[in-house]
Amino acid sequence: MSTAVDIARDALRINSLKRVRKSRRFKAIDGGRKSRSTDELTLLWDSGNYKTENFYRCLRFVCDHDLLNFLKYFLQTTEGTRFILSPHHLVLADFAMKVVRGEIKRGIINLPPGTTKTELFVKSLIAWTLGENPRARFIHLSASSDLALRNSDETRTIVESEDYQKLYPETKIRKDKKAVKYWRTLQGGGVYATSTGGSVIGFRAGRMEEEFSGCIVVDDPHKPEDIFSDLRRTRQNARFTNTIRTRVAKPETPILIVMQRLHEDDLSGYLLKGGSGDVWDHLILPVIIPEENEPYPTEYTHGSPVPHGLAPGLLWEFKYDYDEIKILEADDYTFQAQFMQCPRAYGGGVFDIKKFRFYRGYDPATGEVILQDGSRVKILRKEIYADTAMKTGEHNDFSVFQCWGLGEDGHIYLLDQARGKWEAPVLKSKFLKFCEKHEYRNGEVGLGVRGRYVEDKASGTGLIQEIQLLKGKSYVKGIPRDRDKLSRARSGTIPIAEGKVYLPLDVYWIDDYLFEFRQFSPMDSHEHDDQIDPTLDAIANMLTKSSTLEKYLKIVGGKKNGRQ
Repeated sequence: MSTAVDIARDALRINSLKRVRKSRRFKAIDGGRKSRSTDELTLLWDSGNYKTENFYRCLRFVCDHDLLNFLKYFLQTTEGTRFILSPHHLVLADFAMKVVRGEIKRGIINLPPGTTKTELFVKSLIAWTLGENPRARFIHLSASSDLALRNSDETRTIVESEDYQKLYPETKIRKDKKAVKYWRTLQGGGVYATSTGGSVIGFRAGRMEEEFSGCIVVDDPHKPEDIFSDLRRTRQNARFTNTIRTRVAKPETPILIVMQRLHEDDLSGYLLKGGSGDVWDHLILPVIIPEENEPYPTEYTHGSPVPHGLAPGLLWEFKYDYDEIKILEADDYTFQAQFMQCPRAYGGGVFDIKKFRFYRGYDPATGEVILQDGSRVKILRKEIYADTAMKTGEHNDFSVFQCWGLGEDGHIYLLDQARGKWEAPVLKSKFLKFCEKHEYRNGEVGLGVRGRYVEDKASGTGLIQEIQLLKGKSYVKGIPRDRDKLSRARSGTIPIAEGKVYLPLDVYWIDDYLFEFRQFSPMDSHEHDDQIDPTLDAIANMLTKSSTLEKYLKIVGGKKNGRQ
């Protein structure tokens, strides 16, 4: 179905749902005139008379009247992406209109990733506003400078597009001021984009005018990997109050915070508890709308809840159905924070050790594991993973060697483990003996080791170099751990929850192994994590084809999941 016809029909649908509020642009326009314009737009498209003066006149009317129509048309024409309308989009658009009409001066919207917040509150709201008021000035901030600049670039692309220029011919970008970080219109409006930690000195959002003339839009201000650092989080929150909040032309210039929750004391939590002294209109959209409205948190002394009026059930089934939600629930903390918008205190409990599976024994001669029901699974590949301690003191971590097998059923099995505190010469000897134990030996060990991996850091680097000199470079490889431990742990919870990680049932070290997983804390309050690290390496290397894990990483691991 054509974009124009879609827009026309959605415009009528939105109008019939009575979600559209009259903006300051069209206070005197009645619904009947809008209906005639959408009907005319449909007829023009169907008759082939599109891209004409009449077509753009009708298109401008329906786009001006409703931000969602604008979003839908330009998402299709500039990015080739079809917009999937959902009831929650009507709620978001209504919130945006209240900002434009001056009813909301300070707004916080908390909703799951991938639910159109950037497309609506950054790209569309900015371009849509500049269409009527080329003097409007916006500051756009995000945790990542690259992301903020990309959003600015894509907003600029909309404004410079042929269709936009047909609709809003007076809004043109200056040729000498069109850098992606800071671009301006001929009338002095425009966008300044940077990270939440970047400099915003020298630019202010909005103007000293009565009507809406721009705002500050903060889209996901925190990097997930920084949120559990008290120092970084506190610094980011203080920066908002001390610097970002002051970059408005007048006190009434709106400030919008649009983000997924990450922590009790992230920027949303900080502001809702009175961090800046402002009172914030607060819209909460969890991935599952509850049957009954939950009490608004008493600690949000500076928050004013905005009712959404959505029916109980899934927020956007197109994006997150119950199968997808089941995947996300495996990491309970992340699910409650990023998807239900209800972060809780994060101590231990990252791993649910009840999700581990167990097997009865391993027969090295046949290369088979024996499950608890007596059935056997053939091991197709064996790999050894090592985590070496920097020091051997009483309170330092142990060095750990683990032998993992990939079964023909697609699951991985921890076949053996050695753990101790060894100085460098002994460490090398112990590692080589552990490897030799699992090498192929006729009649004794039916399957050899395919790969040996050691963390390429500190004592591990020395161990790698010594063994490569002795055995050759292909014998052992280094593992550069370029992600923080919490991110790696969160990724590991998915295959464990899926039942893809098997442990031996009756070995002397299994209680210590499980205790370490039970005590693991993102606050780094646990005593040891030496057995966790090689386990996570094995999961990452041997279960990378898990579609569930890939989906999870795509959603919460920093990669974007689609445009909406």
